[in-house]
Amino acid sequence: MEPMDSALHALIATPYQSMADVVTSLTGLEAYFLARRDRRAVFVSAYNQVSKAIGENVAAKRFHDSAWVERYGMTFAELYRQALLAFETGSGTLPSAWKISFTESRAGRLLIIQDLILGIHAHT
Repeated sequence: MEPMDSALHALIATPYQSMADVVTSLTGLEAYFLARRDRRAVFVSAYNQVSKAIGENVAAKRFHDSAWVERYGMTFAELYRQALLAFETGSGTLPSAWKISFTESRAGRLLIIQDLILGIHAHT
């Protein structure tokens, strides 16, 4: 396995502490993947939009328990970050659903909607 690109490593090396961290990382990942025509950008783009909406609604205290929603959002995002890091480094725990999603999306053999569905499925 080839070493992970330093720009990608910088985007996923640090655990998330807030929804703002999640959005910053996903925004960077989206740009990184799009610049490389890596179809993993499809899921990241959708995930980033959802994360932005969660972050905005948490900040505006639109949830009954905004702190819980933020922790929940960060926990899910952290699972994604850890899976992507494990995939890229070849170490750590990589759930098979994420391995399939990352491998197939990066290969670009499927329909774009399938790339998105694989990411959504792996994330549940």
